[in-house]
Amino acid sequence: MSPSIQAVALGARITLAEDGGDELAAELSALPKRVQRGIAIRALQAGAEPMLAAVKAGIHSRTGLLAAKTRARPGKGDRPGRFSVLISSVATAGAFAKARLKSGRAAEAAAVLSRHAKSDKYRVFYGYFVEGGHGGPRPAPPHPFAGPGFDATVEVSADIAEKALVAGIEAAN
Repeated sequence: MSPSIQAVALGARITLAEDGGDELAAELSALPKRVQRGIAIRALQAGAEPMLAAVKAGIHSRTGLLAAKTRARPGKGDRPGRFSVLISSVATAGAFAKARLKSGRAAEAAAVLSRHAKSDKYRVFYGYFVEGGHGGPRPAPPHPFAGPGFDATVEVSADIAEKALVAGIEAAN
């Protein structure tokens, strides 16, 4: 059993799945489900740390909001015996509007808040537009940060996650 790491639209997904034939998978599956999840998520988060640092280091941002909101978080298991950690960035409309005010863009802040009165409920995924660029009346070129951060650390992250998984299983036994 070894972690599989894949790039997603913005950031990365680090997944751990029980393959069945592997000795490590057998040792993990012998533990109670709650313990399995704890060990797997801690191992995957340890593996995500160097990747998260590389992604944050590559962010081009005027306000610092994108780097501040980029984090590693546990993913939802899409099937039994599979665990994941996602690196992604989500800001609320209120935080997005405050960052716009801070950078001298009061009209944009007012527009965001007028459309989304409950600013703590509305989520802004603007990292996609920084990563890939966008058109419109004020087009911006792409400023890739997630892809290069992912590529630079994928092997290191997998090694760290695998070592943390082995240490977690040994500690539980």
